[in-house]
Amino acid sequence: TKLFDVWGDIIDLLLRDGKWTTLEHVVSLLHEADAVRPDLDEEHKQQVRALLDGFGRPARIKTIEAHLNQHPDGSTAGLSTILLLMRPDAVPGLCSLLANLASPAHQAIVAEALAILAKDNPEPLIKGLRDRRPAYVCHLLAILTKLKNSAFAESVEKLVRHPDTQVRKAVVLAIGVLRPSGDGLKLLSFMDDEEENIRIAALKLLISGQYSVSFSHWLPILSADTFGNRPISERRATFHAVGATCGDEAVPYWEGLLTAWSWLGRKKKEELAVLAAEALGKLGTPAAVAALVHGSKKGGATVRQACTHGLSRAQQRTRRNAPAAPSTDKEPQP
Repeated sequence: TKLFDVWGDIIDLLLRDGKWTTLEHVVSLLHEADAVRPDLDEEHKQQVRALLDGFGRPARIKTIEAHLNQHPDGSTAGLSTILLLMRPDAVPGLCSLLANLASPAHQAIVAEALAILAKDNPEPLIKGLRDRRPAYVCHLLAILTKLKNSAFAESVEKLVRHPDTQVRKAVVLAIGVLRPSGDGLKLLSFMDDEEENIRIAALKLLISGQYSVSFSHWLPILSADTFGNRPISERRATFHAVGATCGDEAVPYWEGLLTAWSWLGRKKKEELAVLAAEALGKLGTPAAVAALVHGSKKGGATVRQACTHGLSRAQQRTRRNAPAAPSTDKEPQP
């Protein structure tokens, strides 16, 4: 009994000094206690279990935190094993450890352990999303993404307007994993983001064809004065995302661009018309083809040429999707 009390003190001392590999050896000895000493009574076996289950106590997690922050370049060999010895009820303490560590390398080790231990206790991760420290929130989002539980999607989507750029990037990635299809309205929230790369990341998901968004939700974005000032690559991606999410709903809007004429802002409107013809060609539905035919007759020279290219693309798409004709070859008669 006294010896087991000593082992508890040894564990605390090794944690304080960051002797992770030595502590691993101590743990292996404790695991072998039953085999080495078959005469242990039930009380002693309970003491062994208490020693093994005690790594996740808040005081010990604080000891680990103090050592890691005092020795940012110290060895971490064996630390991951020590963290994984903890039970799921240690997740709140490990979340606090992750938030308070200064070294990115140390944070990564704790995050890896949390990705395993939090499977059975994810609630502290969800609560942590409300934290004001962006780096900590990004770590939590990465862990939740690894867990791939769609039940987390609603909590993650609440951060689409987060003030930190890195957090919003992580949110886009997480939505793509946790909600890989369905209603794309939350992704549409990123279309007015000040960061172009965040808008593009959201557009890539919307272009995938796995999401649906009513055209009525796209129209305010397309009609905004700022839309015409965005890079042409982004406007092209936006039109393709519109086609992928609402299909023929967008055809009247694009057809209007093909036939509109105005000296005011003519170049930008012509650019949009060309992009519209491209998007209609990619959509390739009968309604899209009819709009392209109309544009090829009523639009300006540049637009007519774009409509011709769009019709060619639509025809290629139709041929690719057409079922193969049955073979007419007959088997030779014997």
